[in-house]
Amino acid sequence: MINRRAFLAAVGPTLAISSLARAAEDPSDLLYGQGRYLPFWQGLQDKTVKASPSYSIQFAAYLGDEVTALAGAAKQQNPALSLPAENLTVTDAIQRIVQASRGRRVVILNEAHVCSRHRAFLACVLEALRLEGFTHFAAETFVNEPDWPNVSSLAAGDAFNPEMGNYTLDPVFAEAVRYSLELGYRLASYEIREDQRDPTKTAMVEAIAQREAAEAANLAAFLTANPKARLLIHVGYSHLREGLDDGGKSWMARRLKETTGIDPLTVSQSSTGSFGPHAPDGRLTQEVLTRFAPQRPIIVETSAGVCIGAGMETADLAVFHPALPDQFGRPGWLAAAPGRRRVTAPLPPFEGLALVQAFHAADPAASVPADQYLPPVGAKEANFLVRPGRYRLRLETLAGLTTLGEVTV
Repeated sequence: MINRRAFLAAVGPTLAISSLARAAEDPSDLLYGQGRYLPFWQGLQDKTVKASPSYSIQFAAYLGDEVTALAGAAKQQNPALSLPAENLTVTDAIQRIVQASRGRRVVILNEAHVCSRHRAFLACVLEALRLEGFTHFAAETFVNEPDWPNVSSLAAGDAFNPEMGNYTLDPVFAEAVRYSLELGYRLASYEIREDQRDPTKTAMVEAIAQREAAEAANLAAFLTANPKARLLIHVGYSHLREGLDDGGKSWMARRLKETTGIDPLTVSQSSTGSFGPHAPDGRLTQEVLTRFAPQRPIIVETSAGVCIGAGMETADLAVFHPALPDQFGRPGWLAAAPGRRRVTAPLPPFEGLALVQAFHAADPAASVPADQYLPPVGAKEANFLVRPGRYRLRLETLAGLTTLGEVTV
């Protein structure tokens, strides 16, 4: 059986913990065993937790720190692209995705791994597609090892084990998964397994090709075994590419189409970003938001049916998110998310780095919170944004945990 450390070394960006840390204080064990994020975050900062620079940035999103997480995100967008002057059609993004999904068996939605608002939008897509008859939800982040906790066994109301995924350590993502189960979805994992890896293929191009082929094969096997399933697949960045990238690489969506003959509807968020107001956007996104000033996610198309922004990732559609101002110190997009309600709790005095967390009351300590963020030093109250339910609240500092009580929303 693969253990946690071996798993992280094999498939996760978190590669090792310094031997200087005693086992009882291992940041990985505190994170996965107690739901304590700050020792792990501190370890990423002081390098006692060995991880790629990109993962350190992604982890900031899990803490609600958008400024850190999104600081360099727009650099991945094409600075030469601009909005054409012709008449354009603007459609509510959910409405347009639903329309385009009719008659399709597979929809693929991507995200930028540094952007939690893309995960909040996932919850909206899950709800809309469920009404259209979609039955299963598969995500890149779900662990796909035979001797590891597997999401396929989860049902509505079950606790979400942190070890079931990586990006689902983000409470926004975990809430989308919980909501999918409440809606009646069944979950599926498709990531490359250890037995599918060829250890001799170490070059980046070879590793990418191996992973994309394995993901496509695993999804094809799932679709064959479940002929009546209609599947929403959630991926990061280029995995949804239906065409070759600039380097001639073939990614998962293209391989899946070639393998199964199924033409997926591909919907990009990472190509357009929409990171404001906490980070700059690329030129195209700025022009779209300036011209149309949306209050909800939109899709923009030409009279010829060409979707603005989708070509960057050879997708069918691309979503632009509005830059909503913060509300009571929390992101405007989260405050506007359907079903979220504000609940406040007084905070005791604290010094230094702190994290406020809201857990589903029935979940064990080792579960992913429903909401969390880093309050500013001196904050007198926490402002949570949660769905209706019962929650236990707590304050985490590097020194330990303080219970803030329970609340029903």
